[in-house]
Amino acid sequence: MTEDKDGTIWLATLGGLLKITDRGKGKFKKYEHIDSDSNSIISNQLHSVFKDSIGNIWVGGENGFSLLNKKTGKFTNYHIPKLTENPSQPNFVKDFLEGYNGELWILSQKGFLHFQPSTKKLTHYIHNPDDQNSLSDNNVLDILIDQTGELWVVTWNNGINKINPYTNSFR
Repeated sequence: MTEDKDGTIWLATLGGLLKITDRGKGKFKKYEHIDSDSNSIISNQLHSVFKDSIGNIWVGGENGFSLLNKKTGKFTNYHIPKLTENPSQPNFVKDFLEGYNGELWILSQKGFLHFQPSTKKLTHYIHNPDDQNSLSDNNVLDILIDQTGELWVVTWNNGINKINPYTNSFR
């Protein structure tokens, strides 16, 4: 849940995105996924909503995330990769973190992603059992950018990872 500068509350639910505009009267608008509309939200099964430093509303759900154009009510959708080990299982976006340069770090249950909004470049970080410098586990619980700019990643099964943003290597 987040609140924008206009006092609007945004709530991610398993039935779509709620925009609460008048708390006193209970006025709200619901955004739902419509299969025939590529400008509708990415999914109705939403797990996170995030307001970035310039006021954009990002929503994370099943198999990707969406950016809302508040003026038109339309969404730009970004699909995230599925893992080859079980491609029929969805990959849920669980949370967002904004970096110092406006980039987004995106938690998922199958690794995490780095997204550059200006270039639309999406990089997916996952565990590779053959690479000791890869992420230690794909189920990411939390991330933090410290004062030096290094990214700390907490995983479900294999502890804490630290990524050097200049080399993209994990410790």
